[in-house]
Amino acid sequence: MERSSGNYGALGAGAVVAGPLGEGVRGRLAARADRADGFIENDYLNADDTDNIDETTVRGRLSWDADAATVIDVSAGYIDADNGYDAFSLDNVRTTLADEPGHDRQRTAYGSGAVTWSGSPAFTVQAHLGMAESDIAYGYDADWVFVGFHPWGYSGTDEYLRDRSTVTAEVRLTSQEAGRLFGGSTAWTAGAYAMRQDVELTRRSTFIDADFESDYGIDREALFGQTETALGARSTLTVGLRLERHSASYDDSAGVRAGPDDSLVGGRVALDRTLGAGVVAYGSVSRGYKAGGFNIDGSLPPHLRSYDPEILWNYEAGLKASALEGRLRLRGAVFHMRRDDVQIDSSIVEFHEDGSTEFIDFVGNAAEGTNSGVELDIEYAPADDVLLFARAGLLRSEYEDYINGEGMDLDGRTQAHAPRYQFSLGGSFAFADGYFVRLELAGRDEFYFSDSHNERSEAYELLNVSAGYRGRDWSVTAWARNLTDEDYFVRGFRFGNDPRDGYTDRGFTQLGEPMRLGVSASRSW
Repeated sequence: MERSSGNYGALGAGAVVAGPLGEGVRGRLAARADRADGFIENDYLNADDTDNIDETTVRGRLSWDADAATVIDVSAGYIDADNGYDAFSLDNVRTTLADEPGHDRQRTAYGSGAVTWSGSPAFTVQAHLGMAESDIAYGYDADWVFVGFHPWGYSGTDEYLRDRSTVTAEVRLTSQEAGRLFGGSTAWTAGAYAMRQDVELTRRSTFIDADFESDYGIDREALFGQTETALGARSTLTVGLRLERHSASYDDSAGVRAGPDDSLVGGRVALDRTLGAGVVAYGSVSRGYKAGGFNIDGSLPPHLRSYDPEILWNYEAGLKASALEGRLRLRGAVFHMRRDDVQIDSSIVEFHEDGSTEFIDFVGNAAEGTNSGVELDIEYAPADDVLLFARAGLLRSEYEDYINGEGMDLDGRTQAHAPRYQFSLGGSFAFADGYFVRLELAGRDEFYFSDSHNERSEAYELLNVSAGYRGRDWSVTAWARNLTDEDYFVRGFRFGNDPRDGYTDRGFTQLGEPMRLGVSASRSW
């Protein structure tokens, strides 16, 4: 069992029960509830919980050894989220003036079943079927303030109601020792995958005369396979291939209908080589993809409703090393990505007859883009009770031949949400009498918020600390996140929404988590 509490009214509780239920039957049941007021103060409503967290999850699993070669697993779960949403401020602070705060709700029930059969000496068969049903509601105060805030003000709300159902199925064959190919040098995996998803949307907005409705369906079928071939005692060649058919259907109350089909190919070729005791070098070339899709909220003009697939080529080389009897571990990599028809989070501003504006997010395509970088991860344990770590990444990204929907030429500009560096430094220290301490300093460089404007965050660093006591069957931990209470921005927009400046086009930002303090305790039996 676990309990936690913290500032901003945070309370959490969780419990897990697991163990045998009979001969060959095992079970696990977990439940978790979290409540918090959030970090927003609504001065107009004199409330501190309009951006609250209220989430409950329940998960269960049964595993049955049906016979010596067959294992059946069944799992199910339920998610109930009833969160508030009141995060927009005209002054870019954590104080809001909305008279109709929004919400971010979800009810999801899911379940799955899997059968693993290992009765053949040549291969193992795994079959999986999963289903999920979700009711999702998201809404917000579009003007961000109260009626009467300014003589030129307007008032409006926007709400999106989604019913989403998903079914997935997969069959996978994996070689056993007797089923290896080419004289036993090659292990293999082969399988098939299918998915069906339906999303029914109803949008209710002050800015449209009648509810907007759409129905979006996706069908995916794929075949995949992979081989791992030993090239002598020190090298392994991995070759993988995935062929996918992606088809969609879209129909909405505005009369827009479409049914695109895409044939997609992904794959990977990698070579691993052991250079010495505890040292492995690798190189790989891979092709990935993102399927195309639709923006289904109904606000966009028809030519922006759909977006095309994105193709990614990734070239990577790296090193994994372990030394000093495992006390020193190092992982490093360099990579270069080539992206075609880059899928981007973009936006437009729509002007209404009353003089107000609406900021609309959507997914679009840029022409091309490149990402190149270096990643390094080091862990060092100078003693049994001390672990030091350092993780860092450098990234250079840019667009090529891309002019966005606002007419801005972004050729050579850094891609959105792509900081040039990120890092994490710290250590954990355990003491013989059960006490422990963990310190971490994490930071990232400035980055653009969007590809539709040039608003950007500032570079920032966050200090996280925890300390506590760990007994044989219980523990207690005091923790602090963002201990120095650093102000940093996580989202940014640019449009006109402030009547005080005549709805002048300018930047708006949302602040990240302030200093969080709390205590967690757990007990096991």
